[in-house]
Amino acid sequence: MQHPLADSLLKMGEGSVQWRTYHFQRLVDVYTTLEMRNRFGDDQNLDVDQVFDAIRDVTAEIHESAKDEIFEILYDDKYDIASIVVR
Repeated sequence: MQHPLADSLLKMGEGSVQWRTYHFQRLVDVYTTLEMRNRFGDDQNLDVDQVFDAIRDVTAEIHESAKDEIFEILYDDKYDIASIVVR
């Protein structure tokens, strides 16, 4: 939230497509980081290409799932985000 881009996008409104997209990408970054720590832990024999391949694979899986599961919520500017009920 302290990043200048986040501040500018938040001014567009919490329900804006731009804000939702930015927020989604930050969540992808966090999940990918956690997954890399889980996969590689303290492995001292890492190859940078191996890590980049794993990052690419994890983010591709997340984006594929998002396309199938939450695309409308993320990218439809007429979608009322406040209408989502969390149970």
